[in-house]
Amino acid sequence: MALKGRQNYIDADKMYKSVKSQANKLDDLNKTRNIGLAIAAGVYAYNLFDAIFLTSTSVESKKAEKKSPVTVSSAMVDRSPGIVISKRF
Repeated sequence: MALKGRQNYIDADKMYKSVKSQANKLDDLNKTRNIGLAIAAGVYAYNLFDAIFLTSTSVESKKAEKKSPVTVSSAMVDRSPGIVISKRF
């Protein structure tokens, strides 16, 4: 751990602690990423389960569409494609 010309224990210990601290930060980031991926996969799996097993027919989704006063449509805004979201009260 000590560099050439600086072979004392204090410098080597400081560098070791610095490297160890950086490694711990990277491990924490990796754990956070893995937890986020697991949550996203869980939400996706529940969504699939809900869509396949908990919705008995497509009539239920058509009823939900009729109750929802929100409409989404595409439109050209300043010569660029855009989305228009509108809601009736």
